[in-house]
Amino acid sequence: MKTFLYVIKYPLDDHYSIKKKVDGQTATAAALGLDVWQTAYDRQQTYLLHQGEKKPVKRIWFGRMPGYIHTKAFLDLFDSVTRTLRSQSFDAVYMRHCPIGMSGVRMMRRIAKAGSQLVVEIPSFPLENEGKKNLLRRLYWAYSQFCWKRAARYVTRFVVIGGPADSYLGRPALNIDNGVDVDAIPLRQHQPAEDGKTHFLALATMARWHGFDRLIQGVAQMPQEARQQVVVDMVGSEGDGSLARWQQLVQDLGMQDFIRFHSYQTGKALDQVFATADVGICSLGLHRHGYQVTSHLKLREYTARGLPFVYAGDDPSLAAGMPFCLKIPADDSPVPMEEAVAFALRMKEKPEIPAEMRRYARDHMSWEAPMKKALNLQ
Repeated sequence: MKTFLYVIKYPLDDHYSIKKKVDGQTATAAALGLDVWQTAYDRQQTYLLHQGEKKPVKRIWFGRMPGYIHTKAFLDLFDSVTRTLRSQSFDAVYMRHCPIGMSGVRMMRRIAKAGSQLVVEIPSFPLENEGKKNLLRRLYWAYSQFCWKRAARYVTRFVVIGGPADSYLGRPALNIDNGVDVDAIPLRQHQPAEDGKTHFLALATMARWHGFDRLIQGVAQMPQEARQQVVVDMVGSEGDGSLARWQQLVQDLGMQDFIRFHSYQTGKALDQVFATADVGICSLGLHRHGYQVTSHLKLREYTARGLPFVYAGDDPSLAAGMPFCLKIPADDSPVPMEEAVAFALRMKEKPEIPAEMRRYARDHMSWEAPMKKALNLQ
């Protein structure tokens, strides 16, 4: 059995928006016959996860300091992998692209010397769109890119999600789509809200590229009588300051009766949120980072859950004319809420839609094909 190591900053005791994605990828790798290992940490210790066991690797210092997850966590990750490779080898190493310094370069050099194939996933391509930040972030970005140019020689292939690419930094590249672990996501059992209103769900770690300000503005522009029949539940924690800005925007527009904010939810509480929702809202602001073609995780979760949704941009997993989704322009215009409400009402009249969506997710959005392609498995 071939051994597979997933290198990622994976906090065991903190919320992390892509945990479901990582869990789906590792579960699929195991289903494909690989012996799966994964890096993780809990702010006190780094670990290797393997078949339900946690193998301690390195003691973490200053794990509770503010900003640890965005700074020193990367250094501890790279050092942990380097230490592991002194006594253990892997046939394949799969790494999610992240900021690196010279410690990251040294880690990748050791991976290559151990004879492992190194596959690096770029989850939003082209990467340059991610670098348009403040001065400090731009400097950090520039240093990381300098290091990546030195590290690229050790990469077997890049796999990119987003725009097309056949090479990156002089190394082979290929495109894959995001997937979803359908079996890990419960099918939504629709329980229409007792108030008889149309309920929209905007679920995310709130960041500018989700574009939920478009949703708020759309509700504000509705005729008053129509607005009385709409509820928007915005569920999730703060990401980049957008949550606070959107809360203020709702107050400034006097929309508190129609747009409700909820904290991060999991488990049965999240299942109940999905049960009462009529339509989900996908990210509506990816164009703000220069992306028109996307492979968004939330869209796949909504499909697996059986929740019809509104989205913007182009997604390669969606065939033209799919009845369970409503596409709106990928720009900053307000969401056309009257059209969205009409769509929601149509979906309410089709109780077969959730099961159809789940079948579609299983047939067209699973992780099996992307992971086979990424790892060059036949």
